[in-house]
Amino acid sequence: MKFVKAEEIQLPNENRRLIKGYQGRLVANKEYQERQETLAILFKSSFRDLSEHQAEKPIVIMEVHTYKDLDNVIKPVVDVLENLNIIPNDRNNSRIDASKVPIKKGQRESIFIIIR
Repeated sequence: MKFVKAEEIQLPNENRRLIKGYQGRLVANKEYQERQETLAILFKSSFRDLSEHQAEKPIVIMEVHTYKDLDNVIKPVVDVLENLNIIPNDRNNSRIDASKVPIKKGQRESIFIIIR
């Protein structure tokens, strides 16, 4: 079992992944990508040796302090874990437990994750 706690961060929001760009085309949102990169750096160091002993069907437990909809935070976080090979393809997860502690917009977000 491994865990990570990140405080005073800005979490990515799935609703902001794509934005309208030149001529109305959807393009990747740089702010979203930067927030995912920040999570990737944090997770890479915290879950460094977990990918070597990766469970086929891990259980991911999250507590998120945010003003955003919980489902819009879960997807980008799980995608980062998957891209780093910390968890297998998210369709193979046996369970993701997530809870939200509501905060006011403008307050810093935080996340606590356990993988077992």
